[in-house]
Amino acid sequence: MEYPERLVWSINVLTTAFLNDTLIAGNCKACAVGNLITAAIPTARPLFQTLFVTQSREQDNNKYEQVKVKGDSDIISHSLFEASFRIREKKLASPAMQRARKEAVKQIEALPYTLDEVAKIENTFEIAVDYEDIDIEAGEIENVERLFTRLQAVLKLLFSFEGLDYDEDIELAFKAKPELAAVLKKI
Repeated sequence: MEYPERLVWSINVLTTAFLNDTLIAGNCKACAVGNLITAAIPTARPLFQTLFVTQSREQDNNKYEQVKVKGDSDIISHSLFEASFRIREKKLASPAMQRARKEAVKQIEALPYTLDEVAKIENTFEIAVDYEDIDIEAGEIENVERLFTRLQAVLKLLFSFEGLDYDEDIELAFKAKPELAAVLKKI
């Protein structure tokens, strides 16, 4: 089956990032969205986090909720975020933040996705793994299996954007990664 160009492009970008160990959760420059922005604009420093944020790991029993920031000061807020958003609103009004947000919009416009779709990609990548399973205080880090779970969730989302059923055959390239192949053999 022939897939839409933006889906093929995104699969290629994310496959390369996964296989080259440049796909990293919790790192705006190296997450799924960060890699897509960098692929579209190689000189970019991803700034999408100035437009929307993901809830802190420590809140709400480690469950994430995407909160999108829009306009100059119009914020879609959640009760858990009211205090931090009051502080953030002041920062959003600063000239430096306004310039960063304008650049972020340009970066997202360079992608083949809408702002809402980009926010969904970010959210899906960050919430695909339950942080209750990771002991961050003990220094445990993301492993290849968890990263694959995140990537798989994003790929399924990208297929849904196109109205297509997910094709598991695209995972074959990812499963070639030696660390992941060893984990999958045990399952």
